[in-house]
Amino acid sequence: MFWRTQKRIIRKYKNILLPEREQIFLKYNSILSQYSWAILPTFTVNNRKSSCHLYQLRIEGFEEQQRDELISRLASLDIGVNVHYIPLPMLSYFKRIGLDIKDFPSSYNLYKNEISLPIYNDLAIESVEYVCEKLIERHPHVYGELKLRNEDEVKHNWEMIKKQKTNKSLLSGVPKTLPPISKAYRVQEKVSSVGFDWKKSESVIEKIFEEFNEFQSAISSKNKNDINDEFGDILFSLINYARHNNIDPEQSLNSSTEKFKKRFNILEKIVESNGVEIKDISEKKLNDFWKKSKKINS
Repeated sequence: MFWRTQKRIIRKYKNILLPEREQIFLKYNSILSQYSWAILPTFTVNNRKSSCHLYQLRIEGFEEQQRDELISRLASLDIGVNVHYIPLPMLSYFKRIGLDIKDFPSSYNLYKNEISLPIYNDLAIESVEYVCEKLIERHPHVYGELKLRNEDEVKHNWEMIKKQKTNKSLLSGVPKTLPPISKAYRVQEKVSSVGFDWKKSESVIEKIFEEFNEFQSAISSKNKNDINDEFGDILFSLINYARHNNIDPEQSLNSSTEKFKKRFNILEKIVESNGVEIKDISEKKLNDFWKKSKKINS
């Protein structure tokens, strides 16, 4: 009985389900193959055909942020697209054991511009056409059939498309719910895409010192609002420097926090071995212990 059921399922898959998915897959290919920016998934290799389980489209010239924005824009139209390929070094466990995606550039390049378009048996061909229409309409390479030469031109055109479509401020598309560091980074990316940026990172360093001097003046004034504002300006400028130098500020801060935790754990053991408690030790002695913990965990 079991095997008869299995055979019926296999026959249904081969004769009905798989051909339906192939039809959807090939319809996507038929429409998107007209665009040079569309890197289509492989359908056949050495006379073997895809199972059409996923339709993983890659978009020429896209960075991760642009890909994520496109996903959000399509989601606002109730078009469910996703990312099905995530390199192992980007997963939490593999990060914890020391893998860094920067050491796997090929994997990251395959990930950063990939989106999976809807493909399931009940998906009508008209719906496939609608998905393609909206994907093309919201794609920064093809607005007005522009020929974009590099990544900077793609980013600039992307922002101009959104501004023309919404007639809103360039920064209106930055989600208010983003974490502060991510929001600052995204704002800086957006204004940079239209030319509002420092030409050299050395200028950003000068800006950091300028903001620090203003912070010191605010401290002298003892005005709490001014102190908070100027401290925020320092952080904003530091994030800008990170962006200019391809530094991930979130990762850097997390790394420093973890380093501090390890060193503090060492300091606790040093203090314990001296038979005292941290609260009872002088600032000078604590500083000596801290230097010792840094040498151990250098």
